[in-house]
Amino acid sequence: MLEKIIGNQGPVGSLQKALREGRLPHSILLLGEEGCGTGFAARCLAADLLYPQGGRMAQALVEGQTSQAVTEKDGDGRVLTGQIREVITARGDGAGGEIRAGAIRALRAEMFNTALTGEGRAAIFYGAQTMTRAGANALLKILEEPPENVHFFLTAQSAAAVLPTIRSRCAQYTLAPVSEEECADYLRLHCPDCRQPELLAAAFGGCIGRALRAAGDGPEARCFEAARKLVRCVAEGREYEMLVLLAGFEKDRPQAQLLLRTFICLCDGALTHGGMEGLGPEGAARAIPLAGKALKALGGYVNTKLVLSNLGINLAGCAG
Repeated sequence: MLEKIIGNQGPVGSLQKALREGRLPHSILLLGEEGCGTGFAARCLAADLLYPQGGRMAQALVEGQTSQAVTEKDGDGRVLTGQIREVITARGDGAGGEIRAGAIRALRAEMFNTALTGEGRAAIFYGAQTMTRAGANALLKILEEPPENVHFFLTAQSAAAVLPTIRSRCAQYTLAPVSEEECADYLRLHCPDCRQPELLAAAFGGCIGRALRAAGDGPEARCFEAARKLVRCVAEGREYEMLVLLAGFEKDRPQAQLLLRTFICLCDGALTHGGMEGLGPEGAARAIPLAGKALKALGGYVNTKLVLSNLGINLAGCAG
């Protein structure tokens, strides 16, 4: 299944060789910015490890039909059984989007059960940088004395965001975005209804995952269209329209944050491509730190309406 990964021949080849020679490390940290496919790579790796002959189960695993460790309201955790019981996943949940100790303890208890295939079992931790301190310590205890025949695959946006004691116990592989041409080709093949694959590829710098989500019909797609409109408003100095657009996100902070992250991506694209959606490099250079400051503020205890209103007023001066 690793052959499904586009680009990144270096790390993919190294992992395939380790599998062939039977020397795959028991703990692997896959690094890459959002949308680079680290989660997809982890599932492909687990599929090749547990189901070397491929087949229906391997495909189901790649599609994410796994068991899942979750944290309960009382702080304990449990494992929700999916189609693939040999693989248990953990990802951030709750308001803070954190991987907490309860879920990891539940995963550990399940992992010490008898392996269900001759090849063993696997645990995938999506976004290891979101682990709480207690969660990281719980995982560290597992990695120090891992269950027999169990592999651990962690993903993170950067090595620096992962606890050094965990990082030191993992073999690290870094995935990079593909070229914009490869990203656009992928969108044309896998998302035939996508109307602007080149724009999406350029906006997200070849990060296929983010481009795919923005090409769909979910919240990422709606935020992408709103961000495009915001960029055009900035380019033309239409302050009132900016304020109206931003006001529509005042009551949904996660969506406001997604909007600003997408807006920054488009501005980055304007910098690298000499302009995008009518916004030139100079205007983009002025807009990026303003949006970044607002995005950082939304991560704290602030008035969302006030932050977005101030941003709209400040962005009006970026035209030109």
